[in-house]
Amino acid sequence: KEATAIIGGEVVHIRFRSSFMSRLIQSSENIQCYYSEIKNHVLSYKGIKARGSWNYEAFNKGRTQLVKLNIKGKTLIVNLNLDPKEFNINKYHFIDCSDKPKFAKVPMMMKVRSARALKYTLELIDELMAKNEITKCETPTVDYRMPYETTEELAKKGLVKVILPAGVTLS
Repeated sequence: KEATAIIGGEVVHIRFRSSFMSRLIQSSENIQCYYSEIKNHVLSYKGIKARGSWNYEAFNKGRTQLVKLNIKGKTLIVNLNLDPKEFNINKYHFIDCSDKPKFAKVPMMMKVRSARALKYTLELIDELMAKNEITKCETPTVDYRMPYETTEELAKKGLVKVILPAGVTLS
């Protein structure tokens, strides 16, 4: 995202760096519903903790990262700690990211843009939890959807970083 402003009589190009939370807040209703469904499903397993960072949200059991959520454009990205070679790519339509060091712990990438992709992702999460011998427990479902906010409001909250050219400051 970019904007142009006049600061001190000069035209300045301003860039914005969005956090995971700001991308979620500004995402469509479908993406927020998919996110809420997946987060509730993962947290329904015993001992799973959510950890948010600037770029993504991770779900861990102890020190083992099991699931990583991210948003790119209009797509919810779900990375799973499963070996992609064990699953049928024609059914699940995943991307094998095992060659990238960033995704070494969670090499199976699912793009969730539809109800069918959500269903398959939830199936794979169940498979992942069964593989790691993690049992399901009764937890109340929470609605994690958030109302839309503008980029300026998110910047004031610190969820969007404003990047200015060298030597330019905002007053």
